[in-house]
Amino acid sequence: MEDVYNNALNTLYNGTLDKLPKLDSPTLWMFLAGTAVAAVILLLIIKPILSFYKLVFLLIFVFYVAYILTVTFSGDFNDVTGGTNTVLFDTINRYQFGSRQFFNNVVGNVLMMIPYGMFLGVFLHREKIRFTMVIVALLLICAAPVLIEFGQHQVGRVFDIDDVVLNIAGGLIGYICYCLIHGLYRLLPPIFHSKIVLNILSILLLIGIVTGLQYIGIITN
Repeated sequence: MEDVYNNALNTLYNGTLDKLPKLDSPTLWMFLAGTAVAAVILLLIIKPILSFYKLVFLLIFVFYVAYILTVTFSGDFNDVTGGTNTVLFDTINRYQFGSRQFFNNVVGNVLMMIPYGMFLGVFLHREKIRFTMVIVALLLICAAPVLIEFGQHQVGRVFDIDDVVLNIAGGLIGYICYCLIHGLYRLLPPIFHSKIVLNILSILLLIGIVTGLQYIGIITN
């Protein structure tokens, strides 16, 4: 069982992660410097409206969206629109479980939308998780994959219903994770709800993301 687990991890790393677009360090630090400058300017202009930690989350989200668009729309395109697969689970069933193709096309499509679901929770919910905002979040989780697949079809790639299902699953997982974290966070002492603590946590989150991307090789030297 341990060998199967290790083989799966190696396949995930060598199959999925090594094909993602890479960011060199100068590009990264230029982005971070621009983020810092934008943060200072926005804080001076709209400080009563937007807290520092919310600004950090917003900028991380913008970077995430830009990277996802790069991943989904990079590659060789045709001059005409691509094909269409509307048979549910037809593409998924073609891949052997645990194979490189399985991790590339199944696991990868789920993983890339998990942050999207979490970000929706951050931006849509404030103090409490309200039912109307849950409905809005579910609609946005379903809408984004459809728009991505439609855009891919327009530039010569295949519109695949399985990709839509997998992306929605990833978005739902991320949103559920946010709801669980939000529920646990509300149980913490009031000191953890202060803006100072949230600002520190947002900085630590940014550092953790950069470190993680460097570890898996997305950010290169």
